[in-house]
Amino acid sequence: MANRFIILISIFFIFITFQFTSCYGLHFNRETQEEFLKTYTVQPGTKLELYNRNGSVFVSTWDKDYVEVYAVKRSRYGKRDLGKVKIEVKQNGRLTVRTKSDRFISGVSVDYEIKLPGDVVVDRVENSNGMIKLEGAKGDARLITSNGSITVKDWDGYIDAKTSNGSIRIFGNTGIDKVETSNGSIEAEISRLGEDNVKITTSNGSIKLYISENINADLEMKTSNSRIQLNDVEILTRNVSKNYIKGKVGKGGNLIFVKTSNGSIDLYKLR
Repeated sequence: MANRFIILISIFFIFITFQFTSCYGLHFNRETQEEFLKTYTVQPGTKLELYNRNGSVFVSTWDKDYVEVYAVKRSRYGKRDLGKVKIEVKQNGRLTVRTKSDRFISGVSVDYEIKLPGDVVVDRVENSNGMIKLEGAKGDARLITSNGSITVKDWDGYIDAKTSNGSIRIFGNTGIDKVETSNGSIEAEISRLGEDNVKITTSNGSIKLYISENINADLEMKTSNSRIQLNDVEILTRNVSKNYIKGKVGKGGNLIFVKTSNGSIDLYKLR
């Protein structure tokens, strides 16, 4: 009798749970998605800003004279939460793309793929819980994310990049202002310097730098619990130890400051 009672109670709770999830749309692990695709006419020199959270961002160039914004919204909990997240695009001398919601919706992500004419300038990209990838465009760009990597390739301009719990990769004809991460590695080419000092830092990650032979800069590198390797780069050193080097490349100039902890630093000649 007792066993039969327990079985009936179990069936009752299963029924109630099913009714609750059906009524309130709580279909867990059932992804729903919605696409966004629009194009925008822009003038040469128009600046792009993008603000996102929970998703990936990919920006590249193409041979068209307009901007294409393609995005995919995804929800793990059905259309109800999907509708709470909007994609807003404004044009007022610049093009601003923004993911908007009244509050933080943890189960919804937005992935962007934006294509630009070559004369549009990328000014700022902010993201969280996702990667940022930029390829073939231009601009002195500020890039910010968390829990995701940053990759820049074939870029015309200076990069200021910051993330956490993610790696940073910068390759191509790029200049660097500042590169900062934690719990991630950094790999970057330095082909030119601007008017300001350069700062490259991480923790719990290695750093690999490829420096052009045309660079003239002061150089300071430090690490802890690891080592620094110069490889084929010629440096006039003033202070050298296993995990600290201070000197200059070429004739010297603005400072390139490089620091990590629990990670190695390798310097290579850019070929």
